[in-house]
Amino acid sequence: MDPECPWSSSGLLSKRDKNIDLLLKYLSNPFKKQLDKGSFAAAIITSLLVSLAIFAIFCFIRPLNTIVYAPRLKHSDEKHAPPPIEKGYFTWLLPVFKAKEDDLVEKIGLDAIVFLRFIRMMRNMLAVLSILAVIMIAVNSGCTAHLRDKVPGSVPDGVDPFVYMSPQFVFGRCIGAHILQTWIFNIVICYFIWSSYRKLVKLKTDWFKTEEYRSALYAKTVMVTDVPGPLQSNNGLADIIAAIQLDPRIADDMKARIARDVKELPKLVHEHEKTVRELESVLAKYLRYPDRLPPNRPVMTPFKDDRKTRGRGKVDAIEYLDQRLKLLETRIKEVRSSIDLKAPLPYGFVSFSTVENAHTVAFQASKQKKVEGTKIKLAPRPTDLIWKNLAKSKRQRRWNRTWGWVLYIFLTVAWIVPNAFIATFLANFSTIGAFWPEFQATVDRHRTFWSIVQGVAAPGLTSLIFLCLPYLMRGISARQGDISKTARERHATAKLFSFFVFNNLVIFTIFGTLWGFVAVIVNETGIKKTPLKEALKKFSFADSTITAVFNVSRFWVVYLLQRNMGAFLDLIQLYALSLRWFYRKFRNPTPREMIEWSAPQPMDFASYYNYFLFYATIVFSFAPVHPLVVPVACLYFAIDSFFRKYAFMYIFVTKYESGGMFWRILVNRTLVAASFGNLVTAGLVWVKFSPRASPTTAAALVPILGLILFKLYCVKVFDDKMNFSTEIESMEGVGEISEEALKRHRNDHLSDRYGHPALTKKLMKPLVHDKVKHLLARVYTERRDEAEPLSAGVYVAGRENVEGVGMETMQDGVPGVPATGMEHYGFLKEHQLDYNSLSGHQKREFGYLFDSRPMSMIYESSSRPGTPGGPRTPGRDFGTPPPPGTPGPFYITPTRREPQSNLGSPSLGPKRLNFSTGRSPLATGDAPVELPADSPVGRPGGYFDQRPQTAGTESESDLAALLRASQAMGRSMTPAEGYESQATSRPTSRAASNHSQDQGNGSPQQRPPLPPGTGGWNTKGQGPSGYESYRKG
Repeated sequence: MDPECPWSSSGLLSKRDKNIDLLLKYLSNPFKKQLDKGSFAAAIITSLLVSLAIFAIFCFIRPLNTIVYAPRLKHSDEKHAPPPIEKGYFTWLLPVFKAKEDDLVEKIGLDAIVFLRFIRMMRNMLAVLSILAVIMIAVNSGCTAHLRDKVPGSVPDGVDPFVYMSPQFVFGRCIGAHILQTWIFNIVICYFIWSSYRKLVKLKTDWFKTEEYRSALYAKTVMVTDVPGPLQSNNGLADIIAAIQLDPRIADDMKARIARDVKELPKLVHEHEKTVRELESVLAKYLRYPDRLPPNRPVMTPFKDDRKTRGRGKVDAIEYLDQRLKLLETRIKEVRSSIDLKAPLPYGFVSFSTVENAHTVAFQASKQKKVEGTKIKLAPRPTDLIWKNLAKSKRQRRWNRTWGWVLYIFLTVAWIVPNAFIATFLANFSTIGAFWPEFQATVDRHRTFWSIVQGVAAPGLTSLIFLCLPYLMRGISARQGDISKTARERHATAKLFSFFVFNNLVIFTIFGTLWGFVAVIVNETGIKKTPLKEALKKFSFADSTITAVFNVSRFWVVYLLQRNMGAFLDLIQLYALSLRWFYRKFRNPTPREMIEWSAPQPMDFASYYNYFLFYATIVFSFAPVHPLVVPVACLYFAIDSFFRKYAFMYIFVTKYESGGMFWRILVNRTLVAASFGNLVTAGLVWVKFSPRASPTTAAALVPILGLILFKLYCVKVFDDKMNFSTEIESMEGVGEISEEALKRHRNDHLSDRYGHPALTKKLMKPLVHDKVKHLLARVYTERRDEAEPLSAGVYVAGRENVEGVGMETMQDGVPGVPATGMEHYGFLKEHQLDYNSLSGHQKREFGYLFDSRPMSMIYESSSRPGTPGGPRTPGRDFGTPPPPGTPGPFYITPTRREPQSNLGSPSLGPKRLNFSTGRSPLATGDAPVELPADSPVGRPGGYFDQRPQTAGTESESDLAALLRASQAMGRSMTPAEGYESQATSRPTSRAASNHSQDQGNGSPQQRPPLPPGTGGWNTKGQGPSGYESYRKG
């Protein structure tokens, strides 16, 4: 066969080799096409026109859609509400201009202030550096023109003006100006960081002194983790704190609680919430058009836990989810009542009477080595904790941390390959056509269409991946063992920054250089058999790298210009608008989702901090080779600082307030970004100055040492003041405890506030629109022959027959109100589908949108001032539980429902339930429920038994008795205000504990007489006794 024949083996091999050579040629510099696109003038005009158009659209639609553009104006209380805005198109500008930082701390929180302070610091810093950048442009232009005149042909004719702005043709003594520029840059950067540090320390000090902070339990509590086995007790925690050399008055002022194992309860609560949301979604879709229901009922595949008993086939979705909810609620109640609170975990909490005492303990612990191998630090808010990570052992956390870093490094390095292919092929379809002639013919026939696709494909795919990155980094950080959500956010920010800098800056800039370096080494050592040392000499890596930096610098100028347009896009909230419109138009949003959409949205700090730090790194890295990047970035930060101020005042809220703890990570990354600029300057001097090894070259590297010394100075002078109350330095107030502080300390329910939220968190109930209320009963009666329809259009789950008299089943806890079978649902009218339309207690029940607080903690001080669902209720202290009968319209309440059928799930379904669930009567043949002998029910005043402990017996947390009381006491509740639900609220453990104060108050309660026939009191330490373990004198 002819070897040149294309289908011969030789022809195929030749074609394959050509394709491989072509692929390697394209991949050798995949980002070159992006660098050649457009021009500076076109970028300016496009960015300016589009930005002005977006700004005009925002000013026009802002007064028409306050749900998206000013939700905080409607939802914040009077104390934390931003200034009102009139309906005019430009009336929003003046309130934002007038708002001062000191006034905003109370309204938007310290984390938001740190965010705005960082942007404003970058704006002011770059404004000063822009003056120096203009001077450097003049220096570079003069030196380049001088070289062109002195050495003809040294500067190519017709070069673009951008070449004159850069030091590409600057040599010799002119390089000294760039060394001086580096020194001045570092001085200016350090000055602005120092100035902002001082201001934030003052704000943080004032924040420590606020009444809201000083009255919060978390401010007076320290967290102890990695507690060794022998010390996993209340007494053990007290011994650990006592091991720190403290003032005796502090050592006597403590209330300690070791954590207890809650077994599978968190998983069950999570599964219940997931099932509720799934049922809401199914009902919303099925009942979307009440006048014409679909002919077929919805079906679904059972959850993974139920597939062993239900199979993998389709089942009736409504019936299955309803039964699953019953089973989960029953199982949760069973687990809550049977948890052995004596099983300790390796962490605990110790609270004090005053903030000064708690901060003193945490401060001194931070200056010592680990006490008994433990870590002692100020406790985060209970809602900020990642409880499952707290329970991990030191060995588990170390193992997870190692594998987390392995996964992160793998993802960071592996992204180079798809990033190169996206830049090579999706950004330019002609490269695909070089390998696929048929596709090229299609592109030629429909050039307009494929041009649009080409313009959208690469940016769209890259943006989609970048949207997923924050979630991925949060998952890795949580997997590594972060114990709080704010710490997870900070670590996710650090990971995102490293990922972006490595892939989108370093690899983007020097990918072609690295490829050429590898190609030369392989060619010289593999083909020409040249020694490696000689091969390295033939490839000047420093020269090639600096040349690559020059080539790519113009792209970053254009990129930052286009980011100015991105600032306007962020202001208009295009993503939120389009997503809500799409879901309302083409999907079936549930009432819960519509309420959640109308509430203020949380700020994604990790993503935005990553972008700002990435832009700062671009500026500092390329300022030495293209000074124009500095004023362009200054323009971006100037615009965004104003828009972000409006966003925090009127749109966003802080979901988890950390008290400004992001600041240190921002300072560290800013200094790292500045050091990149120092390295570029050093490389520039190395390449442009002769001789290379000279004091001049060393002078370009010395500023990095200055940055390191400045960082050490900040750690010594500022960090402790940012973390701890400054009063502890002078020991003012340490150990001094007022009567009011003692009283408040006695009333602090440490086990309740810092107990696992799964123990006390109310269970959600499915929310349904009121317009389908009459259809809901029909939906259920279609599948239940035993249901008996009522005239009102609802059904009774069953009737009781007492001595031949038919009697309707009544609602549990509400005498005289017949059971409808729909008590486990909440019904909402149209006007209630807006968060602003909910009443105060209803908003608090949606507190998970902002703080994820369990309902027993809802009266803790808000995680962020003005957070809906968490503000302090007038006339009620933070630690005060709600009054009896406070309704809870969105959460499961004790009501009767039909007898549940066991789904048979090994992980969820008990074969036999040995206690009353309040949702259904016991199955036939089950033994009646007998209350335990130590039950508080029926005792005078509802007091718990205060039994003495035997020596050496560990005290059970008072939460155990509270849980038993909440199971046994069926308190009557009033119907939910403003809701068409027949449901009543389940009494919380906090409500049951109104009469049982902590024993730490030093006033023992009167013990009721011994129950007859009990044979004496049980002395196993059950109930809220055992406060001797607090070691409180």
